[in-house]
Amino acid sequence: MAPIANSDGNHNLFNEVSSLLKLIDESASVEYKRSEKWDILKFRIVKTTLAMGNKRDDGIIIIGVAESGSNWEKIGISSEHIETYDTDDMKGHIGSFASSAINLTIVKHSEDGKDYLVIKVDEFAEYPFVCKKNHKEGDINIGDVYIRSKTGKPETRKINDEREMRELLEVAIEKGVARRIEEFKRIKNLIDPDNLKRKYDQELGDL
Repeated sequence: MAPIANSDGNHNLFNEVSSLLKLIDESASVEYKRSEKWDILKFRIVKTTLAMGNKRDDGIIIIGVAESGSNWEKIGISSEHIETYDTDDMKGHIGSFASSAINLTIVKHSEDGKDYLVIKVDEFAEYPFVCKKNHKEGDINIGDVYIRSKTGKPETRKINDEREMRELLEVAIEKGVARRIEEFKRIKNLIDPDNLKRKYDQELGDL
């Protein structure tokens, strides 16, 4: 069992979650879920994390906020429910569906006498996340590509048209170009005459 760290050990994340709990507003980058056991939420969390990883910038899931009609209730996650969450199990389960390594930060956030479970999802590093295995119970299939809707009610869903796929690929292309530029800079630095001369002079000085 891997213990869940407290958010106060991560200053930036602590402040971000505090702000998100003050003004609750779901978006493509933020999703709130009511308090439930891990087994109840785990497949919905898989879909949401893959979707948030497929957008620009990071995404955050906060467990412990319930939707009641048009209002939100900050009820926190119960001690009974949070005991069912284990950092290693969560990362292993979510990662088993992702086509490449997915970076997650999982913390417990305490505020106003209530606890919340927070999952921060980093955007994909190189290629968009594609689901790599099936699970009938979770309605998850190999090849599914999830995104967060940008219009209407924020939700996690599969890509359903060419425009959405093109937008996702454009992000991947931008990342690829940025990597190539950095590689070029490193190579240029290695073969720069002045840099080579400095290294040569240093080697002579060591003799």
